[in-house]
Amino acid sequence: MAGVMRTWVKGGRLARLSIKARIFAGFGVVLATTVGVAVSGYLLVTQVSSDFADYQQNRAKAEHVRSIDMAMLQARFELSRWLQRFDPAVLKAARDLLDKSVGLIERGPAVGLSGDELATSAVIARALRTYGDEYVIMARIKGEETALLRQDIDQAGEQIAAGLAQRRSRAYEAGDLDQARMLNAAADAFQSARDQTVQLKVTGEAKTIAAASQFAAASQAKLPANSDLAAKLTAWRGALDRASELSAEWSRHLKLSRVARDESMKASESLLAVMARDGVEAEQDFARSVKEGTTAFLAKAAGIVLLGIVISLLLARSITAPLQRLSGAMAALGGGARAIALPDTGRTDEIGAMARTVALFRDGLVDSESRDAIQRRETDAKMARARHLETLTRGFEGKVSALIASLTAAAGQMEGPRTTSRPRPPNLPACRRASRRRQARPPPMSAASRTPRTNSPPASRRSPGRSPIPRSSPAGPTRRPRAPRRRSGRSPPARSRSATWSSSSPASPGGPTCWP
Repeated sequence: MAGVMRTWVKGGRLARLSIKARIFAGFGVVLATTVGVAVSGYLLVTQVSSDFADYQQNRAKAEHVRSIDMAMLQARFELSRWLQRFDPAVLKAARDLLDKSVGLIERGPAVGLSGDELATSAVIARALRTYGDEYVIMARIKGEETALLRQDIDQAGEQIAAGLAQRRSRAYEAGDLDQARMLNAAADAFQSARDQTVQLKVTGEAKTIAAASQFAAASQAKLPANSDLAAKLTAWRGALDRASELSAEWSRHLKLSRVARDESMKASESLLAVMARDGVEAEQDFARSVKEGTTAFLAKAAGIVLLGIVISLLLARSITAPLQRLSGAMAALGGGARAIALPDTGRTDEIGAMARTVALFRDGLVDSESRDAIQRRETDAKMARARHLETLTRGFEGKVSALIASLTAAAGQMEGPRTTSRPRPPNLPACRRASRRRQARPPPMSAASRTPRTNSPPASRRSPGRSPIPRSSPAGPTRRPRAPRRRSGRSPPARSRSATWSSSSPASPGGPTCWP
């Protein structure tokens, strides 16, 4: 952009624009700069908002997975409590927590989990379902085992123990010591078997059942085969075998539940690790995006502002530089320089019009000064000619005065003692004024443009019988002979020819008489 403006300035294209257009262009540059900065800021905000949305989405996914893991942890804790107390309420709470975890997993697509994350979540859900189902089975087994221990083992064991004690007492009463010793041994063995069942209730271990079954078999071996106590011991041992089966089934389902639990925990830990890694990457990407976006925004804003400043300076210079040149030229004209070349007269804008106006003003000054110089030279020439004519006139007047004086003296000697009237002396001041008026006249016209004219009055005002008197020409006064005055009874005296002429002022025919 700056290169284009520089090309415009150097190529003279900018000078073709008017000052108004350049001012509007300057405002346009300011507006474009503002819009450019605003667009850069908008792009930065958009980019940061997009990265922040990704960061928030990753945080939401991480929180979602943490919620699932927290629900699973609470479910495991409740199931551990159930294994200790076998409380149905605790088992129900554990089942609710497992269902909550599965429900959170099913909301995975809504929070934006990826394909791999959804697959891992599906593994967790499947493991949790298995985990819950196994505990349901274990609860059923535990219920059946509890009923079996209470009815078929505890109650039947009490009946068998009571029967053995009763028969042992009868044998002692009957004096059958062998029978009494045998029944006593059977009773001791059965008591040991019952102790093992009590241990079974406490520990739930399968080996206690086997030990109880061995003691019951030993007790049964000491009784007759066809006795009712032997049948009861056989049923009791069957209950022990069922309890052993239930214990084995319990152990198997407990193992399966633990496998499902471990699988869910492993998948959850893997998903949490992925979420943590994605969260860290998203946070780093967000921080990097903010930093890079801020840097790019500042760079763009600085570039746009600098470009606007450069363009504004170029526009301002395109106005101020010609004005400064024109101001310098006008100052030079005011200082007296007339041969200077005015700049920017070829521009098509207002500055060019001003320059051409100043050029017209300069040409007018030159013409006026030329006319003034010519007029001064003409005036100087006129003054010199007037001074020369005045000098000649004064010399001529001196000579004429001397001549008149000599003529007057000679005439007086010729007339003798006769008394005659003396001739009137010339009016020298009036003659000098008439001579000055003649000298102050404009120079004579050329022969081609000069037309003869007479100073005679119009015919209507001319006296009858008089001929017009010619005016004096510029070359000198026009003389005409004047008739001599006659004295009564005397002849006129002889006079000089120069004394018989009269001269009038060049300004008017009836001027003062310069000759006596």
